[in-house]
Amino acid sequence: MISAVVPFYANPELHTHARFSLPLCLEPLLAHEKMKEIILVDDGSTINLEINASPKIRYYRIAHHGVGNARNIGIAKATQPYLLILDSDIIVSKQLIDAFVDNLNGGADIACVGYVETYINSIWDKCEELYWRYNESLPGKWWLSCGCMMTKREVFDAMRFESETLSDEDTVFSRKAKESNLKTVTLPLTAKHVFAATLQALRRKWFYGGKRVALSRTRTLAQTVKSTLLSPIFALKLAAKYRYPMLIPFITIRSLTFFEGFTSAFK
Repeated sequence: MISAVVPFYANPELHTHARFSLPLCLEPLLAHEKMKEIILVDDGSTINLEINASPKIRYYRIAHHGVGNARNIGIAKATQPYLLILDSDIIVSKQLIDAFVDNLNGGADIACVGYVETYINSIWDKCEELYWRYNESLPGKWWLSCGCMMTKREVFDAMRFESETLSDEDTVFSRKAKESNLKTVTLPLTAKHVFAATLQALRRKWFYGGKRVALSRTRTLAQTVKSTLLSPIFALKLAAKYRYPMLIPFITIRSLTFFEGFTSAFK
């Protein structure tokens, strides 16, 4: 049986759109017969959300400290042997949940999706989907899609998400999983991601993402400068690969905005 752990942070100053995405996220979880509990962890939202009343849902509100900390708190509250770790803007299907369960029953410690597809259809959403499709579907990748994965309970008896970082907690967790020689499976299935639909919303996301990475100290200034300088080459490569020219301004603006957010943390 399954416990779903879904942290969320609703703040109008950021890119978050939990008011819209959270009900979509919860719908398939509430309907699945093996989903025994859904643990919602409100990571100190600054706006109130109406949460659907259901005997499956357990709600906890905590002080804002980042998604890694919120996931850890939700995991500590979970009671079932299988844990579905899910971001509040991800929509999973019954087929995907069943496939996760089948793979864990087959011996995997962690099962995750290859990449996520856009839920809202716009130019910028398509760019973000293709960007993540490239990054998440590379052969032999070590990075796990921690915002949409199922694990065995015992995985978290030995390790947790990084609680002291505001960003990049997935990168740190993935490294720990690799070092621990956990058996991970990337499924040839996708989930839906409720992306921000406008360039303005995405720029807020990238800016605050860069700022949070700097404050979390998970990347150095030199690494950020290098990735910014190489972004035009990367943009041309992806635009040619997917035959989607809008990836060029998308990746360029993304990299520059992330760098702006990163450097703002030191002012």
